[in-house]
Amino acid sequence: MTSPVPKVGHVVISLAPGGLERLVVDWTLARNAAHAETTKVGCLDGLGELAADLDPGEVTSFDASRERLPWDREAVRKLRAWVRREGLSVVHSHNLAAQQYAALAVRGTGVRHVHTEHGSNLHTSGAINRARLWVLAHVTDCLVAVANDTAQRMAPVWGVPPGRVAVIPNGVAPHAVTGAAKLDALRRELGLAKDAIVLGSVGRLASVKGFDRLLGVLPALAQRHAGLRWVLVGSGGERAVLETQAIELGVQDRLVFAGFRADARAFYEIFDLFVAPSRSEGLPVALLEAMAAGCPVGVTDAGEQRAVIGDGAAGVMLPEDAREWVEILGDSLDAEGRAARMALAGVARQRVAEHYSLERTLAAYERVYGGMQPEPA
Repeated sequence: MTSPVPKVGHVVISLAPGGLERLVVDWTLARNAAHAETTKVGCLDGLGELAADLDPGEVTSFDASRERLPWDREAVRKLRAWVRREGLSVVHSHNLAAQQYAALAVRGTGVRHVHTEHGSNLHTSGAINRARLWVLAHVTDCLVAVANDTAQRMAPVWGVPPGRVAVIPNGVAPHAVTGAAKLDALRRELGLAKDAIVLGSVGRLASVKGFDRLLGVLPALAQRHAGLRWVLVGSGGERAVLETQAIELGVQDRLVFAGFRADARAFYEIFDLFVAPSRSEGLPVALLEAMAAGCPVGVTDAGEQRAVIGDGAAGVMLPEDAREWVEILGDSLDAEGRAARMALAGVARQRVAEHYSLERTLAAYERVYGGMQPEPA
């Protein structure tokens, strides 16, 4: 006799555009497709744009006022009522604020609490934050990191043995190929000439993503490649800073701000090279999506990015000194560099299928939901 599939509720701050938010939506859709009505999403602050990808019955908001100290008790009450109403047996929180509210809501209920840290910013400044991390670590049933680097940072800070933090890499669905007509329309919308050489990046417009570093070398790259354009997909508070920097560098006509796009995955098919110039990372979803789409990639040594591309076997490594990027990226974008670039992209697609698939990730979490440890990554 098979055990019933656990009913799982993901708890996030919101479903505003972002990597972990995209994952939660995709995991919810995939799990509900396999086991109807077994997965829900609860948003602390508000729904966010990505909630539109879910059915209304799959997602709810608790409208928390998280500026209330030490926490918004009414939001905790709403979250607890949601857990009971939906008959959840597992609450799966994502990042620190969600973990705190989830831990408060399930206390004394017998509901299993799984928590995933998606990045390396562990909020360790100040004694209060460190104490909070210690308490949360010891009242959460299972701690998960998306990358080995994140797990190694978590264990000593949270006061738990290294073996207590499971590592489950992010996983993405196979890429759905976009039709030629739609790609042509997308290029026209972005103002890209047919012979344009397109750099691409996808992510929050935030300092941690390092987009200012790539922008800093764009003038030199543009001198080498006259048709170069950089398409930046995403929204965030750093847009005005980047716009000003582009004007000061005289490359505002080379940079295309695409903003938040629900069809972001189609963009990988028009990029000649996807670049992730991050200062800090966990295991970025956009990188996995680009690789799954067969798009050549270039990354910095941040978080798990080096490991994801096999230390350069499946993509281009960018050194810490951004001045060196001009030659590395320029060589990759040269016509004679295309064959090598596409060979790396083929390896990258295979690496995602073997190590970072949606199926593999969900299977690992099913073990955790059932009270077992995931198999080694």
